[in-house]
Amino acid sequence: MAYSRAQSWISIKRKVLIIQNLTNKLKVLLLTILAVLCFVAVVHAEEIGYFPSLRIYSYLNPFLQEREFWHDGTIALEGSDYDFESRDVRLRGRGNSTWFSGGAKRPLRLRFNGGMSMFGSAYAHRDWILLANHFDLGLMRNHGALHLAAQMSNIDFTPSSHFVHLYVNGEYMGVYQLVDERDIAPGRMPLTFDPDPAISEYMFELDGHLIGWRADEFVEGEDFFIVNEKAYDIRFPSDSLWDGHLEYLHAFVQNVSATLLTRDYEAIRALIDLDSFVDFYIVQEIFKSIDVGSFSVFMSLQGQGEDRRVHFGPVWDFDYSAGNGLNEPQPEGIWAAYTNYWFYNLLAVPEIRTLVVSRWNELVLAEITYTIEHLEYMAVLYHAEFERNFERHIMAYMLMLERTNPVTVHFSSFDEHVQFLIMWLRYRVDWLDAYFNERDPLPDSGLFLNYNPHEARLYLTMHLAPRINLSINGERPRLGHTIFPLYGRTLIELRDAFRLFGTYALVQETIDFYGYSFVELRMLVLGLGYEVSWDAYTYTVELRRPLQN
Repeated sequence: MAYSRAQSWISIKRKVLIIQNLTNKLKVLLLTILAVLCFVAVVHAEEIGYFPSLRIYSYLNPFLQEREFWHDGTIALEGSDYDFESRDVRLRGRGNSTWFSGGAKRPLRLRFNGGMSMFGSAYAHRDWILLANHFDLGLMRNHGALHLAAQMSNIDFTPSSHFVHLYVNGEYMGVYQLVDERDIAPGRMPLTFDPDPAISEYMFELDGHLIGWRADEFVEGEDFFIVNEKAYDIRFPSDSLWDGHLEYLHAFVQNVSATLLTRDYEAIRALIDLDSFVDFYIVQEIFKSIDVGSFSVFMSLQGQGEDRRVHFGPVWDFDYSAGNGLNEPQPEGIWAAYTNYWFYNLLAVPEIRTLVVSRWNELVLAEITYTIEHLEYMAVLYHAEFERNFERHIMAYMLMLERTNPVTVHFSSFDEHVQFLIMWLRYRVDWLDAYFNERDPLPDSGLFLNYNPHEARLYLTMHLAPRINLSINGERPRLGHTIFPLYGRTLIELRDAFRLFGTYALVQETIDFYGYSFVELRMLVLGLGYEVSWDAYTYTVELRRPLQN
């Protein structure tokens, strides 16, 4: 029942797009009706979702120990269909910036004494991870990327994802995300070790930390290798088993890198599994992860003889993505293909670009769209559960000010963050769809005012953009502020009325439904009064009125 009601709410909102060609009066009427239906669908939903509770007891607080220090405890899961009572577990910290800058909410590694199935997984493994998502105040960027990758048939393994309320020694620690560890085992990465380096399979990671702030902890040539000034860490096999394995993989990746620069399609596809690359790239390009150029890019070397190729995956680490962070917060523009030199050279090959476009068109109306709708569904059904995280971590909003983009830095609630995430992804997908299919880019969003002594025209154009432009008679005044329309809430940094080219504008929020904010904009031009309302799904509105004498 809850799922169908939540999905119907999502469906209602999507129907707003259909009415963009109707008359203005009918638009306003339908938008108002649809907003009321959204409100009713959410407020009167009879069921809501609940996250299960994961309870850890340990003689030490794991968040106060050194990251690598393993210590013993017990763990229990309650409130799900897969509950278990107290089990022995070892635990320690994990992550880089998420551990050292995570404050009171840090990620953990869990290791059971034997294989453990979680949430009904068909496999049982010792190692699991609890992601804190403390740098993502929408809490669902990692979940969204994993959800999309899991639907793609060409990525060998994608970690599962489940949200839980975490308690440590009886103290509530917030909403955490339980995921698979990226290791080699049935149900995870299907790799095989061999003492002969030329036969063994490998899992390796592009990891800039090895030559960055952790450079004093590792030795090049012993712990990792460098190709084209990028550092790579071997995740499998373990270094205790190496006997020429590091040198072999180093030489193989050097050969792949040199081949990429030739942009020879036949030579490249003999070394890289292009199907896995295409799916992996699409996920990275949609989410625009800031790490993709130097960090958290996982690959594997699989097969023998003519079948021996580099495969991409699993996807990982998306807390700084989808508009979150100072780097590339806008949804427009190509990012992964310019930031990662593997991607850059692969996408420069016409045959590979054709593969990407073809695959994109297979996914965009199905798996990609479904992932965004899934995030909407989660945000509605589990709204109260996500909000509990911020009862525990209220200070998170202040801690993140220096790491957040100019839009989200103003947010003060989970609603604003998750609505921005969904808006950002919708616009990102629209932009990429136009780009891959070589259509004209989406027009600017904004307020476009043109007037002369006889009439004035006000164009209000919204494309789910993270910002809108202001144009008066074709000129764009330099503003001391920025105007941001947001999915669910329109934020305009105007503390008072301001004057631009003889134009006064006063912005005032008037109505706020769940998922809809109607903002009333009054524009006074030479004595002319305009009143306009819009929401984040309105595309283009033109209002005309004769100038007053």
